Amino acid sequence: VELDYYVHEFEKNGWNGGLNWYRVMDANWYATPQLAGAHVQQPTGVCIGTDDVVMKMSGGVDAVKAALEETCEGRCEVTIVEGVGHWIQQEAAMEVNNLLLAFLGKHRALFDTHVSKL
Repeated sequence: VELDYYVHEFEKNGWNGGLNWYRVMDANWYATPQLAGAHVQQPTGVCIGTDDVVMKMSGGVDAVKAALEETCEGRCEVTIVEGVGHWIQQEAAMEVNNLLLAFLGKHRALFDTHVSKL
C-alpha cells in the first residue's frame, strides 16, 4: 500500500521536487556566505540508519558523529538505528517517532520559552 502511494505521487508529480534540492546546492552555498563556518546553537537530534548509503559515503558512523559534534558544538544527540537506510522515517517509523517525542520532551522547556516569545 505504501509503495503504491509513492508510485502514484511520483507518476503524478515527477522527480523534480526531490531533485531540486540537489540542483540548487551550489546556488544555496553562494547565496548564504554568512553561514560559512557557522555552528548550530540549539540542541539537535539526528537519527542515522546503519545501512544509510549517504552516511557510508560520508565516512561512516564515527566520521558523521564527529562532524555533527563539531558543527553542533557538542549539542547533537546522534542515534544509530540498526538495519535501516536513508529513508529511516519510512523504514523505522515507530522508532523515529519515539525518538522525536523523547527529544522534544527532553527539550520542551527550551521550545516553550521560544514559542511564548512569538
